[in-house]
Amino acid sequence: MADMQRLLKRGDTYHYHRRVPLHLVDTVGKKFIRLALGTDSPKEARRRRTLEDARADAMFRDAEKGIKPGSGRVGVSLDALTGYVRETVEEMDRKASERLALAPPVDKQKLADMVQDAEIQLGILTDPGDPRQDELVSRATDRIAHANGADLTDDALVAQFAEVVRRGLVEVTRRHIGRLTNTNGSAFHDAAFDPAAQTATPASVAALDTDIVDGWAAERKPSQKSIDSHRSEARKFVAHTGIKGVGAMTRADVLTYKASMIADGQSPANIKTRLARLSTVLGWAAENGHLAANPAKGITIKVPKKSKDKRQPFGPDDLNAIFAGPVHADGERPLRGRGEAAYWLPLLALFSGARLEEMAQLRAEDVARHSYVDGDGQTRHGWFIKIFEVDGEHGTTVKTVDSERLVPVHPVLETLGFITFVKAQQDAGHVRLFHLLKPGAYGRLGNKWGEWWSGYMRSTIGITDKRIVFHSFRHTFKDMARHCGLPEGVTRQIMGHSGEDVADDYGNGYSLFQLVEGMAKVKAVGVTLPAPPAG
Repeated sequence: MADMQRLLKRGDTYHYHRRVPLHLVDTVGKKFIRLALGTDSPKEARRRRTLEDARADAMFRDAEKGIKPGSGRVGVSLDALTGYVRETVEEMDRKASERLALAPPVDKQKLADMVQDAEIQLGILTDPGDPRQDELVSRATDRIAHANGADLTDDALVAQFAEVVRRGLVEVTRRHIGRLTNTNGSAFHDAAFDPAAQTATPASVAALDTDIVDGWAAERKPSQKSIDSHRSEARKFVAHTGIKGVGAMTRADVLTYKASMIADGQSPANIKTRLARLSTVLGWAAENGHLAANPAKGITIKVPKKSKDKRQPFGPDDLNAIFAGPVHADGERPLRGRGEAAYWLPLLALFSGARLEEMAQLRAEDVARHSYVDGDGQTRHGWFIKIFEVDGEHGTTVKTVDSERLVPVHPVLETLGFITFVKAQQDAGHVRLFHLLKPGAYGRLGNKWGEWWSGYMRSTIGITDKRIVFHSFRHTFKDMARHCGLPEGVTRQIMGHSGEDVADDYGNGYSLFQLVEGMAKVKAVGVTLPAPPAG
């Protein structure tokens, strides 16, 4: 029997009917989502349901952050949405090309398998009768719209956008097959993704360092630190090109700017960061009609990988030294260590792979029990850390969209009393889990604490290798996950890393059960863990 979940037939027309999660009703403003799908065909109703599911899921994610429907997001034209798809296609294609160059198939059989997988994917995307096509396209549609803050409320626009996304995925897949079989005869297969086909835009007189940066900041709402760094870069670029409107800025300007930074002796890493900032604001200018295309797109610099400069993970001896130190072994709480943050932040980093700021800003309510279904279909319950972006006085931020996630609380943390600590903070009325942390530059709660940790680690613990920093805990978690054979995709989802393959954009990711099972396998081999903190 065909799946007709969330579909009701009234008269000759199918309707979409979905309950809003109880805890989101106040934010969304209603208990149910009800709307006519405008079709009497079961097959078409299921296709339109997939699109509505994607829109409802995006609404619920926004509601989790306190964003009400219709606020904080921007309506866009099909041209703008198509531009987002073109950018996504180029980015996915670039990453696929780099991965193939870095890790080519080891033999003919592996190559044949890769080609076959890609051809299966192409078949799904080009066969309108394949039920898997709707899932792949709607997932990518929602991802692109959400990443660009686009509000898709018009049914006709949604359908048009979905078709452009489908064509984009076909384009990426065909390029991938051509690369694998060495048969790529041109830079594109679908004329919609021909860079040379873009129409010219009248030159804009808007100023890059004021008008453009202000517009970008108002729409994208980055942190103040990000606004300041991007404005500074725009001013440096304007000083290089001379005063002129953004519409007159060219690719040659960007290339000579890059050459000047190289001539000044700046490090490749610094140049790469600066070019990325410039590309961000010029890209926004192009998206909003000030330029025909982003003149900085694709201009970067290769950063040599030097093992002596690369951040290193903590080894067992390093971790044993930390946990034998005065904070974890003797119960000391230095003033600048900010109470229990000194004890818990290193352990949370080690057993979650989370970033310092993600943990420093946690609210007590962000650690909660959630239900999930196990491999046998049985309902289970477990503790999770919610890392999401939330607006407001006691809000939280994330690095990227992919950083939003639920992280299972590692069994070691539960054994050490982390849940007891969380409940104590709640009972004491503290909003923030680590309420003694004070904001540093740009309001980041981890900045000042991180400065204390660096001094404590170097002077008190005796770890002096400059390649080892607090972020090394994140590297250590990744190594521990590899050591226990955790699938790469599960590790990435736990750590909030974006996917590395075309297929990673499809589907809904790993289930909570898979994350819980995977987290339980991660162990700190050869490390003597500290005793629970004194109550």
